[in-house]
Amino acid sequence: MPPRRCATLAAALLPAITTTAPAHHDPALASVIAAPGDPAPGADGRTFHHIGSVAINDLGDVAITATAAFSGNRDPRLGVWADLGFGLELIVLEGAPAPELPGAFVTPRPPIALGPPGDIAIEVFIADPFGLAGDGLVTASGYTGELTLVALETQPFDVSPAQDGSDRRIVASLGAPLTSAALNARSEFAFSLHFADESAGVFVKQLPCAESDLARPHGVLDAFDIAASLERTGTPEQIAFDIAMVAPGFDPCIGTPGERLRPR
Repeated sequence: MPPRRCATLAAALLPAITTTAPAHHDPALASVIAAPGDPAPGADGRTFHHIGSVAINDLGDVAITATAAFSGNRDPRLGVWADLGFGLELIVLEGAPAPELPGAFVTPRPPIALGPPGDIAIEVFIADPFGLAGDGLVTASGYTGELTLVALETQPFDVSPAQDGSDRRIVASLGAPLTSAALNARSEFAFSLHFADESAGVFVKQLPCAESDLARPHGVLDAFDIAASLERTGTPEQIAFDIAMVAPGFDPCIGTPGERLRPR
């Protein structure tokens, strides 16, 4: 398995140190995830101008909110980026289409939550040219970047136990701010909402499985997995590791803390 970021940085700074992570890390060393002036991946040539909130999970994955802009702070955009072990990648940038709402656009904002399987929960502002405007919650797969709308102010939300639409209430406001505790290793998202009828509730939503491009449900390894592994590394050792990660009985949707779905 490739070394983690902290070991890689140690080797770059001190050549005498091996790239195998030690039992404890030197507190003097730190991995730079992003800094003002760095290129902002996926932001059309913008650079980071302001770093906002930061979230980290038990696997060492990191997500950030930041403002990216062109030289002279032109056309600044808020965004969310994540590093799941393959470098920083854009998750969503201000002005991106809102999920499930044709013609609407999202503006992400802090705080964010990052779960162990690479799930990300984001507070956003959503608006369209026709008068729709409100704060909302979306989730994103850190592996695919796909956004899913969870709830939006002024819009109905199904609170019926059977989720059959028999009890739909208008969202008045979001509840408690997001924290990393809002997401768990089973891709479940806990959040709270206040409704226009002055009721309120706490909800748990099962998110779409954040599968990697190698892990498959129930440990099935198919030709796509092997081809992807060969394309990435071309080494038998990496293929053997990939197979071990999707051993029979391992369900990537129901992992446990410490299990990584994608190798570093």
